[in-house]
Amino acid sequence: MKSTPLLKFSSLTVVCVVFFFNSSYSQDTNEEKDLVQLAKEIDGTYQMQMVNSRALPTIHLKELEVIESMRHETDTIYHYFTENKRVMILPKSVILDPNFTKIPTINR
Repeated sequence: MKSTPLLKFSSLTVVCVVFFFNSSYSQDTNEEKDLVQLAKEIDGTYQMQMVNSRALPTIHLKELEVIESMRHETDTIYHYFTENKRVMILPKSVILDPNFTKIPTINR
């Protein structure tokens, strides 16, 4: 059977789409693994807090990158993700102190 240009185009399109989705999934998986590793590394060095709310805060993996990028050498940072959800980020000087004790991730 002789292949037509349309059939060749369709086959090529399918191969490209499958490749794109596979590489995209692979990138997401690697990024997710990196974020999970970051979560383990910075555990106990920040605290999510709800302001004027009884709701429990959710922690999104992407927020961990923000937390780590905002960490200061000597100052405790308070960053608002939403109007009533903030994070307290301990400074590097506190974390690196030999007597440092991890804090709870969520303040109730």
